Amino acid sequence: MIPMKRWKAVLPVALLCLFAACSGAGTGNMDLTISQDAVRNTLMLPPDTEPEYEIRPVEEKQTYTAEDGTVLAVISYQGLAMDISNLEELPEAEAETARAAAEAFNQRMDRRRQDAAAFGEELGNMARGVYEDGHLDHAYLNQISMSALLQGGIYSIRISSSGYTGGAHTNSYTDSYLFDLRLGQFIDSAQVADDPVAFQTGAAELLLEKAQEQDADVRAGFYPEYAEVISRWYEGTVLFDSEGMTVVFSPYELGPYAMGTVELALPYEEIGDLLGPGGLERLGLAADEDARQEN
Repeated sequence: MIPMKRWKAVLPVALLCLFAACSGAGTGNMDLTISQDAVRNTLMLPPDTEPEYEIRPVEEKQTYTAEDGTVLAVISYQGLAMDISNLEELPEAEAETARAAAEAFNQRMDRRRQDAAAFGEELGNMARGVYEDGHLDHAYLNQISMSALLQGGIYSIRISSSGYTGGAHTNSYTDSYLFDLRLGQFIDSAQVADDPVAFQTGAAELLLEKAQEQDADVRAGFYPEYAEVISRWYEGTVLFDSEGMTVVFSPYELGPYAMGTVELALPYEEIGDLLGPGGLERLGLAADEDARQEN
């Protein structure tokens, strides 16, 4: 489980009213004093409570077999679900916002699970037909696993899929989701930045440079249109962590299967200006950026 707790900064304002008695017969101005402890107790208000989001795994497995017990297909799905551990402690308005965010996350994950289940059933029926025709050499496979990493207020969800439906090897594919906790919804990767269009263009240029820095054998295997594919990086698999942004290209996207998965990473030092102050803040990096500028 991955918890998140963010405490808001509290700037309490204490209004202290001193009442003085008016001068009268046999009386003078009354001097009222307030102890330091009294002032301190007035100012030290409790901080607001924010939602503590937690991500937990959701696992399902289905095995399809023939009447003679032969395994035809194995479907394995490991998804994610979002909970709020301190929901009962939240003010009603914040609790409602948190519930809406978790619901948006879980609805998308549930649709993904349903799609995987439907495809698994189709794969099982396909394997059954091939087996009955006497051509099933190995059981068909479909495996999906997810992981979540929180950077600032953005969850990066990495989804790894692999499958086998005959042939010389399995196939694999990686895709992703980005979930903004502040907005309570999934976002496109370029939306992390203050200027999404400038981010798309600027990051594309940097990613192309990273691709051209790959080993000669890798560069030699790139498809002729690889630069065009990289220029649309924001349509693919994008992840953020403490070091920077990583764009993942699955087999067959930039080159043949033998090339495997290609990951191009851009550290925040290179994309900080493209993200802008708001983008850095969304990723929990505003304080770090301020510190670097001071040094």
